Amino acid sequence: MRLKGKALEWLHSKSEHVEMTFDHLLEELRAMFQRRQSKLEIRKKFEERVWKKDETFHKYFHEKVILGNRVPISLDEMLEYAVDGIPDETLRNQARIQRFTTADEFLEAFGKVTIRGQGTSNVKSAKSDNQVSDQSKNERKETINAGENKKYLGKVTHCYNCGERDHKGSNCPTKD
Repeated sequence: MRLKGKALEWLHSKSEHVEMTFDHLLEELRAMFQRRQSKLEIRKKFEERVWKKDETFHKYFHEKVILGNRVPISLDEMLEYAVDGIPDETLRNQARIQRFTTADEFLEAFGKVTIRGQGTSNVKSAKSDNQVSDQSKNERKETINAGENKKYLGKVTHCYNCGERDHKGSNCPTKD
């Protein structure tokens, strides 16, 4: 048996520890260092365990079951908690609709399911980029600073023929 850190310091703190039998030494080590978690801590850890984006459903469910066995809870309650640990609301609702009664059914149904990233895709289409640039060109907005009060005027229209404001090219007075 190799000891490190505080356990090694503890062993050398008393000369009597070196003379103890192995079983007695283990008992002393457990009494000194083993801290059992309370049932409340174990239950909280179980309830807080959710399916993470970068892991398979099988791994999540396996760890959830292990934590649930330490609590201990019934299978139907275990399945409900496993469903509650699914972060995607659509998948969670789908799992509730299925009303799984066994862990095998649950694993079979969700075995190949993956969690999509939060929100929508980060990839923009060329069409949406063009729409944004067109909006910024066509909908210029002005702000007037009157002391500390700022007032929004809205769209500023201007003529593409003469460049003046308050009329459009179709109504331009310089147009013949």
